[in-house]
Amino acid sequence: MSDDGEIDRAIEVFVRGFGFVRSRTHPYVAERVGLGWVIRDAPRRDPAKYRREEWVAHGLAPAELHELAERNTCGRYALCVVRSDDQDPDPIRLAYRDLGFRLGGAEPFLQHRLIDLPPRDRAIPIEQVTTQDQAERLRAAGGPRLPAEAFEPDGRLRQYLAVLDGTAVGWVASVEVAGVGPATDQVATWCSEMFVAATHRRRGIGRALLARMLRDDRDRGAHCSVLSASQAGARLYPTVGYERLGELLVYTPARRTHPRVDGLQRRVVRTE
Repeated sequence: MSDDGEIDRAIEVFVRGFGFVRSRTHPYVAERVGLGWVIRDAPRRDPAKYRREEWVAHGLAPAELHELAERNTCGRYALCVVRSDDQDPDPIRLAYRDLGFRLGGAEPFLQHRLIDLPPRDRAIPIEQVTTQDQAERLRAAGGPRLPAEAFEPDGRLRQYLAVLDGTAVGWVASVEVAGVGPATDQVATWCSEMFVAATHRRRGIGRALLARMLRDDRDRGAHCSVLSASQAGARLYPTVGYERLGELLVYTPARRTHPRVDGLQRRVVRTE
C-alpha cells in the first residue's frame, strides 16, 4: 500500500507533467496553492479563451478543496481528487454531490518504480521522434503536434513512435519533471498520450512502446513514472510493472456555470 507522501509526490508529477503537455498552444501552469494544486492558463488577453482550471488534491475534505478553489479561482474549474484504495468512495461522492458537483470521470492512478523493467520486443520497431519527417508521420496518423523541445537531446519531452510497414500505428510520450517533493535533485516522468491504432491492438505494440520509454526514463536518471489510465489501459500497465496508487476522480459542477469574468479581467490587466 502506498503512503500519503508517495501519493503527494505522484500528484506533483501529474500536475506538472500534464500542465506541460497542455502548454503546446498556450502555457498551462501548475501552481501550489495551500494544500492543493491548480493547473490553469497563464494570463490571456482574451478572457473568452481561458480553459477550465483543474484543482487537484489528496487528503483534503471535499468542503476544504471546494473552498480553496472558490477562494482562488479565476474562472471555470473542476475538482480532481486522488482517492487511495483504502478510502470508501461513497462518502466522497455524496459529499461532492451535496456541494453541487457530479462525478465526471474516474481513472486508475499508477506509478512505475523503474526497478524491474519489461524486456524489449525487438520485433516491433520503436523510434524516438527526433526529426521533422518522423513528426509529420506522427501527425499524419492522428498523433499530437510536437513542440520544438521534443527535438532537443536534453528536452523534457521524449516522443516515441511504433512503425510497422512504414505506417505509424502507436505512440507514447514521456515528460520529465525535476525537483519532485523536497528532494530538489529528484527526477520523475509523466507518461502521456499512450495510443495504439484499433487495427493493431493485442499485438504487443503498447507493451513495446512502454518498454522502450521506461528503459530510457531510467537511463536518464528518473526514479519513477506516473500516469492516469483509461479502463482499457488499466489492464495493460500492470503487465509492464506499473502499480496502482489509487484513483483519480474528476468532479464537475452539476449545473453549467459561466466563467468569472471579473476574475479573468483582473488576470488580463496584470499582463499589460
